[in-house]
This record gives sequence, structure tokens and C-alpha cells, in this order.
Amino acid sequence: MFKYSERSDPLIIGNGIDIVEIDRMRAVSKRQPKFYKRILVVKEQEQYLKLSSRRAVEFLAGRLLLKKLMQKRGEQELERS
Repeated sequence: MFKYSERSDPLIIGNGIDIVEIDRMRAVSKRQPKFYKRILVVKEQEQYLKLSSRRAVEFLAGRLLLKKLMQKRGEQELERS
């Protein structure tokens, strides 16, 4: 593994904002009650099921954004290799 300071080229060249609408996430969750199982790993699912409905939707939206970010980062790494 490398340390960031050892790299000559930065991993992220630009920056942007990813937004998930909480209301849209709530609507998807209502239409597809098992939607969370497609996004969350087992340990995250356990946490999700313990949360209030409002907090659960926020948790799901946050995890989805995080996973999208990690996917983009992985794609950047592949493009550089």
C-alpha cells in the first residue's frame, strides 16, 4: 500500500457534489421495502433495522453516496493503471 505523500499524481483531480434527495430515497424505500438489502452489507443492515424510519432513510442515503464515491475512486484507479 502507498501513502498519499509517496504518489506523484493526485488521485482526485477535480471535485464535485453528489446529492441524494431524502424524499426520493424515502419513496424508493416505501415502494421497494427490501431495497436496503441491495445497498447495505449484513452488518449495515442490522444497524439500519434498529433506526427510526427517518434516521434509517438518512442512513441509507449516506451509505449509497459513500458507495458511489468509492466506485468512482476505483474507476479512477483503473483509468490510471
